[in-house]
Amino acid sequence: MGFLVLQTASNNLIVFGYLGCNFQGYIDNLDNVVIQNFTCGGDHLAVVTNKGALYTCGDGSSGQLGYDWNEDMGYTTLRKVSLPGTTVKVCCGLSSTACLLSDGSVAFFGGNNAKQSITMLKQCTFIDIACATLTDLFSAKTASSGVYFWRSPTPKLHLKVDACDCIEALLGWPVTYDRALSEILFLKQTLPCNKHGLSHYAEFYGQKQFSDLTLKLKDGDFPAHRIVLFNNSAYYKKLLTESADFQFTDMTSHDPHTYRNLLKYFYQALVKELSWQDLLNLYVLAVNCNENEVVEYTFRRLLDKLDKENIDEITRVAKSKELSALLAECNAQLERMLQPTNNETSSNQESDATKTNQNDTESTLHIRSS
Repeated sequence: MGFLVLQTASNNLIVFGYLGCNFQGYIDNLDNVVIQNFTCGGDHLAVVTNKGALYTCGDGSSGQLGYDWNEDMGYTTLRKVSLPGTTVKVCCGLSSTACLLSDGSVAFFGGNNAKQSITMLKQCTFIDIACATLTDLFSAKTASSGVYFWRSPTPKLHLKVDACDCIEALLGWPVTYDRALSEILFLKQTLPCNKHGLSHYAEFYGQKQFSDLTLKLKDGDFPAHRIVLFNNSAYYKKLLTESADFQFTDMTSHDPHTYRNLLKYFYQALVKELSWQDLLNLYVLAVNCNENEVVEYTFRRLLDKLDKENIDEITRVAKSKELSALLAECNAQLERMLQPTNNETSSNQESDATKTNQNDTESTLHIRSS
């Protein structure tokens, strides 16, 4: 079982495989709608048009097409689903379908052996939906960064978690490609977790509200929050585990600008694009504080900014601070910079050969003239 769908440049869908029946050919688009995107379920197909209408086809025996269906209607004709709003996104499960509408509600149907039964989920304002591949397990994210899950045939919201916690959960899972773990760590810091594009921690960055710890910086006091630092900093987690009685921490030995960048990372606040100097300073600080996540993040970003204008200074700092990993990358980059390109090598070889030929010719002429 299974099928493949191809969309052509001329607004046609071609199916190969089993879509309720064995089929190979074009899907009938009787209303001639413009297909914006489509998604596939177990034995059905859903299309969102350029005007936000929803069309479906395939096997509708479990109600997954969103309208009264029987075998006489066939499996390969797109028919419109009557919904109380325009469709923003659609997800197809094994035998069910969920649609995110423009008003933030979710329409759900199928998986219940009913010919037509559309349930509207309006408990929250939703901004995104998803479905586990070839299952009837769905999730929906709210504007307030909550994530709800439900499974057909009962479209009841069973569980709510924080969106950031979903990323946290991935950290313990096995990875299947190079740098996957570091990418997840990066997502942990940059994933928009609420309607403002920040994590909930970011709302308290530099704020005295609920502050229970003061960090002494060279340019003034910084109001901090133990729970944030404990959850996101290896250094502070160890410090607070050993003793939680102190109210002040002296960080005046560090550059205040660099330390605030480190704190922004802990608070998961959006940080503007850092210069290579700021990245280098943050990398050195993270290494000294054993903040491995920050080390990994800044190391990758710093390598992206390596060029002939800054490599000498970065190499000098790497040597003086005994940053072996960074120094090795700098040396490798220097070698690549010094290596001539194939064209340059070929050109140089041709030039040397020309000079040799000229010298040989001059020598021959000199001998003959003698």
